[in-house]
Amino acid sequence: MEIRLNHRICRSREEILNASTPEVAAFLDEWFAPSDFVWGHTSGSTGTPKPVRLLKRDMEASARLTNDFFDITCRSVMLLCLSPDYIAGKMMIVRALLSGADLLVVTPSSLPLTAIDEPIDFAAMVPAQVVEKYDAEIKTFSYNVSDNRWCTFISRY
Repeated sequence: MEIRLNHRICRSREEILNASTPEVAAFLDEWFAPSDFVWGHTSGSTGTPKPVRLLKRDMEASARLTNDFFDITCRSVMLLCLSPDYIAGKMMIVRALLSGADLLVVTPSSLPLTAIDEPIDFAAMVPAQVVEKYDAEIKTFSYNVSDNRWCTFISRY
């Protein structure tokens, strides 16, 4: 196992915990377990969040397609501003694993970019985070995938 988190190369659970969060470490433990699936939860946007089995091979295929489409490589910087307890957060981690991109991990909030002082190549956000983006002075990022819609956002300075 090797993943770049917050500009650190992590090869162990301890290094992952030092570079990111317990939720990221827990997902990576589950990802590298021998099972062919991981557990996720639906967002709950249409009711109570429900547990769902996510096949690792399907997640890998989706991540490869996204990485190819947005040209996410080992030179890219991605932002994880969603909880790894949900599908969108898990997918950001898988994209980083497969591409070798550096994954910046921040605490999920309505203003995830306020603590970022460098360009971000790719981020997935919920609509509330995108709305708040335009109400705060923030740094630039290239692409955003939200609610299964392809979007391009341009920074305001």
